Amino acid sequence: MKGRTFTPEFKLKLVRAVLSGEKTIIQLCREHNLSDSLIHNWKKLYREKGEAAFTAPTQSRTLPVSSEQSELEALRQRVGELERLAGQQALEISILKKVSAMLNCTPSLNGVK
Repeated sequence: MKGRTFTPEFKLKLVRAVLSGEKTIIQLCREHNLSDSLIHNWKKLYREKGEAAFTAPTQSRTLPVSSEQSELEALRQRVGELERLAGQQALEISILKKVSAMLNCTPSLNGVK
């Protein structure tokens, strides 16, 4: 299975968000469907080499990416974001239903509801 590739700008954006305290690594992992170790590695590279860590040429960046491929990747990321959001909302609804059921079933002090 082919792994995803990320632009230097994307990596810098995420690392800066973590270092500035704007977002946590866990938040970014959930938003972008990434592993925490990947962001930790990017952060380590950034601390060691600065912005040059992400601008060094790699084999994957030398291959041309068509606009269709980049659009497809953007759409896949969007679908992933929407699926995570739907999952979170389903979990919240489930929790709210359970809490509501618990509140509706609490006995009163005189035994009458």
